[in-house]
Amino acid sequence: RVVLYSALILGVTGVFGWLMMGRHEIQGTVNRAPGSLFTVDADGWVRNTYLVHVVNNRPGAQQAFTVAVEGLPNAEVIAPSAQIAAAGAATMPLVVRVPPGAEIARTTPLSVIVKGEEEQIELNATFKSDRPGT
Repeated sequence: RVVLYSALILGVTGVFGWLMMGRHEIQGTVNRAPGSLFTVDADGWVRNTYLVHVVNNRPGAQQAFTVAVEGLPNAEVIAPSAQIAAAGAATMPLVVRVPPGAEIARTTPLSVIVKGEEEQIELNATFKSDRPGT
């Protein structure tokens, strides 16, 4: 019985350690803001608006977060930074604009990079447009 209980405790401890090693200090999701797929602004730029939800899993420490976008050359990115308390969460607006005449497809994949003080994560999203592009 002692050997069985010892093996059981060792197994549970091992699984817990394995799960903790795979834990990230940052979690997040990116979703399109409700209302429209895209907007063509008065200056001809195509705009997509997203909501980025970020969770700070870092225990005992407030963390500063910034948001960047990769995958759309010449895109203008408007995203505020945020201070999130330990074990807290925040939703940040993200606006991505592409200039007139840009050669993009109707649906273009992009990466949203959420950077914390010690770690960063990459979230996948798509940019929608009215342009047939390449």
